[in-house]
Amino acid sequence: MERYHTILRRIAAWLIDFVPFLPVLVVGGIFYRYSYGTALGIAWSVAMSVSSIAYRVYFHGRYGATPGKSVMRVRVVSVEKEEKIGFRCAIMRDSPWVVMGLLSVIEDHWCAPNSASVISILTSCWLLLDNLVMLIHPKRRAIHDLIGSTVVVMEGPNQSPEPTPTAVTPAAPHPSRQL
Repeated sequence: MERYHTILRRIAAWLIDFVPFLPVLVVGGIFYRYSYGTALGIAWSVAMSVSSIAYRVYFHGRYGATPGKSVMRVRVVSVEKEEKIGFRCAIMRDSPWVVMGLLSVIEDHWCAPNSASVISILTSCWLLLDNLVMLIHPKRRAIHDLIGSTVVVMEGPNQSPEPTPTAVTPAAPHPSRQL
């Protein structure tokens, strides 16, 4: 079961994957501040949500791992056969974030600016619950893994799910030992 103990590696992978988005988020934050409530601001919010989700879906669907996961030597695989997941499972796996991103854009641009952020509270609750499930699940599967029928596993030669017994074939008797 050590193969599934990927929590610290997943956190490190998330941080690595976050780095390329950091400059865009800083510039975007400044841009967003001055375009809030405009069509340009809405387009920017949608673009940021879509690019973040598309990044994960593309890399998980195509390669089984984002660049951060590859560096940390973890991979997203199907739970049943532990094979590459493809785009369908990658989309299903990220579907909660698609919903949260859409609701966040709606709340940001069509609700009162100083109202209690219901979507932010829901997103925080989702994150907490998702991570709690990952901590207690025997294979460390979060809710989004359950939705996508996926599991995150460590890569490496010594990380097979179960030790495979070596087949032992009886040796043929040596000709000199035959009577």
